[in-house]
Amino acid sequence: MVNSPVAGVAGLLALLFVSSCAVVVEEPLPVRPGPPSSQQLCPRIYDPVCARRGPDRQTFGNSCEANAAGYRVSHPGQCRRGGGPRPEPAPPPRQSFCTQQYEPVCARRGNQVRTFGNACEARNADYRILYDAPCR
Repeated sequence: MVNSPVAGVAGLLALLFVSSCAVVVEEPLPVRPGPPSSQQLCPRIYDPVCARRGPDRQTFGNSCEANAAGYRVSHPGQCRRGGGPRPEPAPPPRQSFCTQQYEPVCARRGNQVRTFGNACEARNADYRILYDAPCR
């Protein structure tokens, strides 16, 4: 190995170059709290309501969404043109067919007590089931 002044200077320059490199680490600035958010998180449950803000009426998916938009709930259900709540829907029709499975029940309607082949048949006849067995 040759120790020349040029090799010594080159080594010194290399050492200075490597030691002069700086590593920059950026740290996030602390977050300052801002004004409170006016956004309101609402559940995604569909339970429609009719709401009003001044003369404006609008149907919302639920009361939380109406309140978050600055509306006041008028009534449950969708808004109608004529105003007022929507009439309640009719109850679902009774099941019109039953299996032929024989599991007798005793049922009553008014003063009448009767045995049915199964609970479905008793309910379709508008009877209230008393117990799971033929009537005595």
